[in-house]
Amino acid sequence: MNNIMNNKSKKRAALTSVLSNTTLIVFKIIVAIYTGSLSILSEALHSLSDLLAAVITFFSVRYSDEPPDSRHPYGHGKIENITASIEALLIIFAAVYILYEAILRLFNPAPIDMPILGIVVMSFSFIVNIFVSSYLFHISKKTNSLALEGDALHLRADMYSSLAIVAGFILILWFKWYIIDSIFAIAVGVYMSVEGFILLKKSFFPLMDVSIKDEEKQIIMNVFQERNLKIHDLKTRKSGNNIFADIHLELNSEMPLKDVHKICDEVEEKLKIQLPGIEINIHVEPL
Repeated sequence: MNNIMNNKSKKRAALTSVLSNTTLIVFKIIVAIYTGSLSILSEALHSLSDLLAAVITFFSVRYSDEPPDSRHPYGHGKIENITASIEALLIIFAAVYILYEAILRLFNPAPIDMPILGIVVMSFSFIVNIFVSSYLFHISKKTNSLALEGDALHLRADMYSSLAIVAGFILILWFKWYIIDSIFAIAVGVYMSVEGFILLKKSFFPLMDVSIKDEEKQIIMNVFQERNLKIHDLKTRKSGNNIFADIHLELNSEMPLKDVHKICDEVEEKLKIQLPGIEINIHVEPL
């Protein structure tokens, strides 16, 4: 029941991101055409990469929570890592294009028309992204969704860059410093590059079956140690929001099988409370 509710929350959050990004892209492109602003055009491209990422996320969260089947006995969780990696690459490619255009414009500043229109639209973008990114972060933490977290990071970047561009347009309106438009476009490009590489690192390495965080491993160890159970050879990996663990448990060789089974069940139940989505394989050995 809990998984069904989480899945619905993830789908609803992903769809919200798609709709908000589509709306903001339309507004930004229209304003970029009217004003001739490269910084707003860069924001439109940033939002376009966010939209593509949001669409990918929408389909990935629908697929990632599908139950295991004969071809995917460990489930479909890694689709979220794959899509988050694609999102990261989209951000990096968009950032490179923005930096290229901004550097060219830096040496040939162009006048900006109707700066007030730019201020209004970018302020609107900032306000929308405050609410949508906060919503996505909340759902990503609740459901442990890497894809939604990546989507929220995109919108958070949009939020701060929109605010910076508003400040730049105010300076353009007052002092006619048109070079500021290129400077802010470069700042957006640099920010997107850093954001993209961070997300790529976070999403790609789990595809290599790297171990889970030390804090999560310690939670597993603590559950066994609280019962004074002797363990060794803990191996872990992550797939989307699922954790897979293998561990060797040493018990008295004279212990009845039903007692061994009961201990394993109790440990598994407690672990699933503390680490939702964990699947642990306990190999029992004689002490």
